[in-house]
Amino acid sequence: MLVYEETMLVVFGGSGEGTTAKELFSKITKSAAFIYPNKKWEQLIKENYGDKLRFQTRTKVSSANLDLEYIRKLKNNVPDGYEIVKIKNEIIDKFEENTIQKINRFCGSIDNFRKDGFGFCALYDGKIAAEITNAGITYKNTFEIDIETHPDHRRKGLATVLAAFMIEYSLENGLDPRWDAANEPSTVLAFKLGYTDPEEYEFMIYIEE
Repeated sequence: MLVYEETMLVVFGGSGEGTTAKELFSKITKSAAFIYPNKKWEQLIKENYGDKLRFQTRTKVSSANLDLEYIRKLKNNVPDGYEIVKIKNEIIDKFEENTIQKINRFCGSIDNFRKDGFGFCALYDGKIAAEITNAGITYKNTFEIDIETHPDHRRKGLATVLAAFMIEYSLENGLDPRWDAANEPSTVLAFKLGYTDPEEYEFMIYIEE
């Protein structure tokens, strides 16, 4: 769900105080997108990267009011000619290079995804038309949803259907499917699925020159 390719995702924790926090920045050797818990970290990021930062407004929504019965109805809208299947090793072997690179950023490696990842894909003539995965390893039963649709298969409702399959699977297995929208269409889709309580926030990305 990140806008920039070849970007590592860096998640900061703790207070952001002390020398250890500052030393962490020396380990960031390429373009990075930052998730941080407080104003102290925000200040440190800005001090370290200054005008090399790009800012993006994103929207977090709440999964608290997701309705499983409604989600199951959305699953029935699979477009003609498409088949929705759970992602297994034989599907992972068909992933295109850009999908593999994204999973490497989110999960550390494709092997990690084979072990702990999950999701669904839409097949058309046996080829992947779209896929939905957990963007990163699940933490304390929560994960971020990531959807990718091939340009030739957009505007057919695949994102809605795949999200419904993913949300149903999550709720049935005690998982919390989080949604973090990078743009208005993503926010609109989140509302269609039953996410509520939008909250905008600023997202910082360091672009290596």
